[in-house]
Amino acid sequence: MCLVDVVSSDVYNHFMMLSVAIYCLSSPLFHERYNLYSDQILEIFVKDFGKLYGDYNLVYNVHGLVHIAKDVRSFGPLEHFSAFVFESFLGRLKRLVRKPNFPLQQVIKRFSENCVGAEGKSIPVLGAVKGEHCHGPLPIDVNKFSQFSQIQLPLAFFSVHKGNNCVLIGNKVALIVNIVCESPEHQKFLVVKEFLQKNKLL
Repeated sequence: MCLVDVVSSDVYNHFMMLSVAIYCLSSPLFHERYNLYSDQILEIFVKDFGKLYGDYNLVYNVHGLVHIAKDVRSFGPLEHFSAFVFESFLGRLKRLVRKPNFPLQQVIKRFSENCVGAEGKSIPVLGAVKGEHCHGPLPIDVNKFSQFSQIQLPLAFFSVHKGNNCVLIGNKVALIVNIVCESPEHQKFLVVKEFLQKNKLL
């Protein structure tokens, strides 16, 4: 709706075709029911793209939209196989780069500075994890663990969300930024970000 008074009605309606089709194909509820409809909308979207924006803008990525509905029929909703999650994470990675040289090394250094495992502190196997996700952060030595946002212990509940994410590890105060484990049946670990300074509240 924010584009209604900004762009022409032709451009707005064209954009809405893309928006509706991608919404349907991303939805676990609608990706099968409206697959053919989304396929038809995307065919029209690509066909009209050149008329609105010029044929020279009909690049490979635009043409690729005509194949998305078929991919969804084969692999399930877009959320299951798209790069949406990784694309969203790019912004976080860019903020970790402070100068143009050696960007990969900078990202690794920032993660090693800020995200450390709860050393020697593991969560008992009987803790139940919930809220699986895939957007980190992870310690450097973790590569195949599943990630979760909540864990219920017999006497405590922890989460990556404010209010349930502050822990004391030895004499260090830290915030839980992730919960990882190889599988729900295996031992769980907290990924924490330690406070560099601690001040008493008066």
